[in-house]
Amino acid sequence: GGWAWLLPAGVILACIAHVTWYPTRAHQRWGWALREHDLLIAHGVLVRRLVSIPAGRIQHVDVHQGPIERSLGLARLQVYTASGGGADGEIPGLARETADALREKLVRREADDVV
Repeated sequence: GGWAWLLPAGVILACIAHVTWYPTRAHQRWGWALREHDLLIAHGVLVRRLVSIPAGRIQHVDVHQGPIERSLGLARLQVYTASGGGADGEIPGLARETADALREKLVRREADDVV
């Protein structure tokens, strides 16, 4: 009957919300802080995740730019530890200068910890 259009309309509205609201909200929910003994990374919209990477465990830091990020002047910082399971922490959407500066600070800390 007359109510058959509700399900498709609901699905369409959910898709529109997912395409328009979710990416903006996901970007707003990313955060990071370089503290004295660790790098703290927080993200997540529905499930909030907080990752603390001890400064002494950081072994490698990369700055990546894909074609879209490059065209927007953005970069993604990836932090690796001895776990070997891929990047242990990632901060997307940074200005390239910010990503490079953060990488230098983390690498400098790593060198200071070794000495």
